[in-house]
Amino acid sequence: MEDDILSYLRDLTKTMPDESMFTDAVRDLIKDFVKEVFRRKLSEDPKLRDEMTDALKTYLEGKAKEYEGIAKMAKVTAKLGILSTPKQVRDEMLSEFINSFQKEIEEIVRRTF
Repeated sequence: MEDDILSYLRDLTKTMPDESMFTDAVRDLIKDFVKEVFRRKLSEDPKLRDEMTDALKTYLEGKAKEYEGIAKMAKVTAKLGILSTPKQVRDEMLSEFINSFQKEIEEIVRRTF
C-alpha cells in the first residue's frame, strides 16, 4: 500500500510542469509589462519617440550597409576565385553557368517585352 502511494506520487510529480515553465511565463509577463511602460512613455513624449525613430533608422541603415559590404566581399571573392582558375576551366565554368540559367534569363526577357 505504501509503495503504491509512493509510486503514485512519483508519477504525479513527473507529470507536473517543471520550474522552467513558470520562470519562462514570469519572464514573458515582465517583458510584456516593460513593453507596455515603454509604449506609454514613447506616446507621452514626442521628442523621445522621434529619438527612438531616428535611432532605429540609423540601426537599420547600419544593418543594410553591413549586408551591402558582405555582398561586395562575396562578389570580389568570386571574381578572385574565377580569375585564379586556368583559362580553360574558367571558360568551361562560364559556359556551364550560362547554360544552367539560360531558360530563366529567356523567361525574364519574354516577360519584360
